[in-house]
Amino acid sequence: MLGQDPIRKSSGMGRVWNRVIAGFILVMPIAITLGIATFLYRLLTDWAGVVLQWHVFKHKDIPGLETLIRLVSLVLLVCVLYLIGWGARFAIGKRAIVAAERWMLKIPMLNVVYSTIRHIIDAFTTRKKGMFREVVLFEYPRKGIYSIGFLTNDNEENWELSEKTGTHLLSVFLPTTPNPTSGFLLFIPKEDCVILDMGVAEAMRLVISGGTISPNQSLTMKPPETATVEISKTSQ
Repeated sequence: MLGQDPIRKSSGMGRVWNRVIAGFILVMPIAITLGIATFLYRLLTDWAGVVLQWHVFKHKDIPGLETLIRLVSLVLLVCVLYLIGWGARFAIGKRAIVAAERWMLKIPMLNVVYSTIRHIIDAFTTRKKGMFREVVLFEYPRKGIYSIGFLTNDNEENWELSEKTGTHLLSVFLPTTPNPTSGFLLFIPKEDCVILDMGVAEAMRLVISGGTISPNQSLTMKPPETATVEISKTSQ
C-alpha cells in the first residue's frame, strides 16, 4: 500500500497540471488580445493627460474625466480617419496623399521605415500587388520537404542573376515561424515553384500558427470544454 502512494500522488499532480495548462491555453489568446487593445488604447489617447493640464480644467480631480477625454479622442480619431478615407476618393485628396508620401520618402532613415511598412500593408490589402504578390510552394530545405514562401518579384525582364545562371529565377521570401517578419530571400527556378490559390493573409496565418490553422479552417473557437491538453505521465 505504501508503494502506491507516490503513484497516486503523481497521478493527482498530473491531473492538476493538466488543468492548469488547459486554462493557460484558453486564457492566453484573450489576455494577449486585451493586452494589445489596452496598449493601442493608451497609445492613441495618452495625450488626454496633457489636455488635463490645461487651465480650463479647474476641477481636474473629477472622477472619470480623463476616461471621458480618452473616449472622446477615440471618437474624434475615427472621424478624422473617415474624412481622410472619404477625401481620398477625390482628386485633391489623392494629390495630398501623394505629396505626403513623397515628403516621407525624402526624409533619410524615415523613408526606409515608411516604405517597408507601406509594402507590408499592401501585402495584406492587395492580392496581386504589393511586396507579397502570391503564395508559392517549393522544396526546401531538401528534396521531398516542402515550404511556403511569398513571391516578391517575377524578374521577367533581363536580370543579371537569371542571365548568369541561364534560369528564370523568382524572388521568394521564406518567412520564419512564428515570427514572419524575419526570414530568408531565396532565388528559385520558376519551374520549381508551385503557385498556390490561397491568399497572402491565409498563408500568413498558416505560418504564424505553425500549421495549426489551415487556410480553409474557420476562426471560430471551440467551446472551452473541448480544449484539452494531453500530458504524458512520468509515473505509471
